[in-house]
Amino acid sequence: MYIWLRGVRGMRRVTSTILREDSMIGAGATPDDSAVVGERPGFLGTCSLMASLILMLVGLFSMAIVLPQIALDFPNEPHAALFSQLIGSSAGFAFAITSPFVGRFIERFGYRRIYIFSLIVFAVAGTAPAFLHSLSAILTTRIVLGSSVATAFTACATGISRLPPDQHARMLGRQALVGGCAGLVIFPVVGLLADHGWRLPFGIHLIALLILPMALTLPEDPAGPVGHTTAEPAARATGLSIAVILVTIFVGMASFVAAMYAPFYLNSIGITQPSLISLTPTMSVIGSIVASAVYGTLRRRFDSSQMFKGTLWLIAIGLLIGGCSSTMPLFIVGIFFYGLGQSTFVPNIVAFAIDRAKGNPALGIGILMGMLNGGPILGPFVTGLISHLGGPASVFLSFGAIALLLAIFYDPGENAQPWWRRLLRSPVAPQADAAYKS
Repeated sequence: MYIWLRGVRGMRRVTSTILREDSMIGAGATPDDSAVVGERPGFLGTCSLMASLILMLVGLFSMAIVLPQIALDFPNEPHAALFSQLIGSSAGFAFAITSPFVGRFIERFGYRRIYIFSLIVFAVAGTAPAFLHSLSAILTTRIVLGSSVATAFTACATGISRLPPDQHARMLGRQALVGGCAGLVIFPVVGLLADHGWRLPFGIHLIALLILPMALTLPEDPAGPVGHTTAEPAARATGLSIAVILVTIFVGMASFVAAMYAPFYLNSIGITQPSLISLTPTMSVIGSIVASAVYGTLRRRFDSSQMFKGTLWLIAIGLLIGGCSSTMPLFIVGIFFYGLGQSTFVPNIVAFAIDRAKGNPALGIGILMGMLNGGPILGPFVTGLISHLGGPASVFLSFGAIALLLAIFYDPGENAQPWWRRLLRSPVAPQADAAYKS
């Protein structure tokens, strides 16, 4: 499916690079500030770059189904139930903490070495719980696993940024599509393995060893900072504003609402049958597949700032429909719209970080992905407070209303003006995306 990537002519690569440099100069930067276009990976290397979302699904989410079994298997362990919940959430917490710092290691050692190292750590730390007999030891391995997922994802995103600019959108869209399709297979497989005990499902982390030979074919990446010094402030080096980071944290909290809080809301409207509740993540995955399939096409028509706002519109519509639902069919329609927005948001913030980077985009990618996956950590506290004050439906409605306000009034563009001025002018796409649309 991806063999066509090897057939892009060299002249198109050179032209895209020139356009990228011209657009950055128009934005007030120099050619040295733009992301480096490195040697093109082959077919196997390209496939390995698309596998990072598979690692995220397996490492952060796939083991949730075995957590009750783990708690029951350690009846003499103090606070076994609490430990099992921490085992489920610790990988995501480690991902959020590690992501902002991964960029510095990639700048020093290159994305290829970091990716290969993270795949090995992923396989070892991921399968280790199958052989451990202590909850604290299992918890430790899950923390290491979460850090390896963060390094792998950021390394892959950095590898994609090394491609010619006109390939970024296609690669990010296909990366998300591969992850969405994999989700339809991974979770049922884990469920089948869990029927034979909680230890066997951890073997699915060996999937990293299947990706490793493909990653070894990736070209060497030039290490060292690109376009800025390590003494330069991170905000200037990444081109990210505090507002963008805060919005990313909000979207991360919204993902907790749609994924983890949804069963509690459905129970409040009388839907308690597990088979019906399971339709919620299924519909979200279907939405993600649809969004991933069209992301590349949309990205060529709209710049990353416009896509940023579009994802907020979809998230707002989905959450507001969900909060107004009293029946399961209407609720899963809302979740479908939410899935469209959330699945478009993830590759787009990677593209956004690449567009805004003044040099190596790894630092910006790591910061945004860390904030996105750190948001769910705040989710239980925020949703608990809102639910206490206004009931379960108010959680969906509140997050939907905030997303709607952000979609209307917030502009993540580099030259954004106050919203009341933007209403009086026609939107103009930033020059930084000229290479995508050429």
